[in-house]
Amino acid sequence: MLGWPVSVNAAASPVNTCGQVLTGNGFLSGDLDCSASPPGSAVLIQGGTLDLRGFTLTAAGQAIGCTKSCKVVSDPPGGTITSAGSGTISAVGAGSSPSGPRVHIRISNVFINDGILGASDGNIKVIDSTVTGISSNTFAAVDALGAARLQRSVVTGNAGNGVDSSKAKIIDSEVSNSGAWGVRVSRGATVKGSTISGNAFDGVATLDKVVRVTDSSITGNGIAGINLPFSSKAKILRSDISGNGAQGVAGPSKRVIVRDSTINNNGAEGIRQGFGVVKLTDSMVTGNALDGIAQTALSQCTLRLRGSTVTGNGTDPSCGVSRTCADLTSCGLPEVSASTCDTSYDVNSGFPGTSWGVCALD
Repeated sequence: MLGWPVSVNAAASPVNTCGQVLTGNGFLSGDLDCSASPPGSAVLIQGGTLDLRGFTLTAAGQAIGCTKSCKVVSDPPGGTITSAGSGTISAVGAGSSPSGPRVHIRISNVFINDGILGASDGNIKVIDSTVTGISSNTFAAVDALGAARLQRSVVTGNAGNGVDSSKAKIIDSEVSNSGAWGVRVSRGATVKGSTISGNAFDGVATLDKVVRVTDSSITGNGIAGINLPFSSKAKILRSDISGNGAQGVAGPSKRVIVRDSTINNNGAEGIRQGFGVVKLTDSMVTGNALDGIAQTALSQCTLRLRGSTVTGNGTDPSCGVSRTCADLTSCGLPEVSASTCDTSYDVNSGFPGTSWGVCALD
């Protein structure tokens, strides 16, 4: 590529030259420093697998380019890829154009430092790996037009988004301390057994579809824990959505279901919805600065509480001055059973609101 003529076409071939073109399976035979080499991919994979074998690949620009679907692994684990350029691992050539073949990238047991991990048109899987130290806020650490999957992996300390894709699965992983969104998707996300924390914007944001959060922690993000637009839905099970700068769960969306979870100590509402349905079962919403649960629409919304506690919200100093900061608000009388909360208000009836009196040990 770009004047580098070396080509390898055999299986399990050694990769030891900058600009090497690999077709099939190859492996690093030692640390390979391409930081002083011409621009282009330090290694170009034309379909196949590169095993780092615990060694380090260094590039000034793109470290690995894939013209076809490729895998980058390390056996033993701990192989490292370091790049200060525009794509540590990414689809290139025909695979990067809308009319080209879809290029899928799989990463396993690899440490990626100061680079972009991206497939411009395909899917990305990151397994047992770490992506950190990306200094550019223009790109995401894991960036795909297709689906992204993290499994037992860490994406942390990157200047841009942590994960940006069409849809995402975050399994037993961590996405933390990103300079923008933690996980931003257009068509829904699954978060299971994972931590999404300390990101500058929302922890998880979607443009459409469903966000499913199970056995996870979404905490300490700069804006909302979960941000949902009109057409989306959320299901939160056995999880903690707490300590975020604004809402724990921000709407409006079609439906928010919360079970066996806590939504505590967020900087605005615990749950803020527009139209649609909010169902809270065996859960706690407390210590949020504004309303515990707020339904802002005048109609077409429902609030149901079962075996839950919504108390001690409205901790913001301006409560009672510019708004009621009631613990529970809705566009209609909530459906409540076996739940405890402070006073409930219909804030749409005017400040300071009309008390429903439905939430004292119902």
